[in-house]
Amino acid sequence: SSPMSTVDFFFAMPDPPIPFRKLSEPACQYNSPMNPSPTTTVPLSLKREGDGLLIEWADGIRTHTTWRTLRTVCPCATCDDERKKPANPFRVLSDREVAAGAPAPVRMKAVGAYAYQIEWNDGHSTGIYTLDALRRLGTVLPLA
Repeated sequence: SSPMSTVDFFFAMPDPPIPFRKLSEPACQYNSPMNPSPTTTVPLSLKREGDGLLIEWADGIRTHTTWRTLRTVCPCATCDDERKKPANPFRVLSDREVAAGAPAPVRMKAVGAYAYQIEWNDGHSTGIYTLDALRRLGTVLPLA
């Protein structure tokens, strides 16, 4: 048998072949926007409270997450790349960063039924926070 060429490699069928999925079956059973995981709960309300975001969840849990925490863990590719770089002790804040002050949301909009996009006072707006992430990041508050 001759070695596989690149074309053969990409088009080679597994042995045994994987059966095709019926159109009525979901494409993914886990954590997709179209089919959230069973652990994903639905927020009943999202409110500004003090220095952060208060979420009341359908299962009765209330969480609070500071704006600083949300801005620090922004899930966008740019912020993720920045977090992977070594800290620069000589970094100088831009005029925009200084003028913005403490992190605060300017606008928050739903992204489908699975996430929220936050536009920040420093001009950043590409991070999309899933409901699962918002739930994990929040500090659970005692029942009122």
